[in-house]
Amino acid sequence: MLAIIFVAGVITGAACTAGFIWKHFPPPGMPTGAQVIERVRADLRAEVHITADQEQQLTPILQQHAAELDVIRKETLTKVLASITEKNAAVEKVLTPEQRAEFEAHEKKRLHVFEKQELPGKAQQ
Repeated sequence: MLAIIFVAGVITGAACTAGFIWKHFPPPGMPTGAQVIERVRADLRAEVHITADQEQQLTPILQQHAAELDVIRKETLTKVLASITEKNAAVEKVLTPEQRAEFEAHEKKRLHVFEKQELPGKAQQ
């Protein structure tokens, strides 16, 4: 009975982790900070009708914000991946060699969303 509860917990944890990752770290192609501020700038022009002078004043503010968002995204992604790695190591200790191989293949497919994310120490693709 405890084994069933444990397996249910692992499955639930994996599903919750996948949902969290999908919500907070969309698949490759997620806009960079620079792309986000360009969208904000366009929205300000179209909806708020900022002047050219206001846009010039806003540029350094938006650029700083974009840089901060990129740093936060990288730090958070690094922590999420470290947590997933720890969880996977713990799960693999319980699995048979055959199950480990299946689990590794499953995780590789599930975590493909991180392949193009920029991480500290990872070369850009």
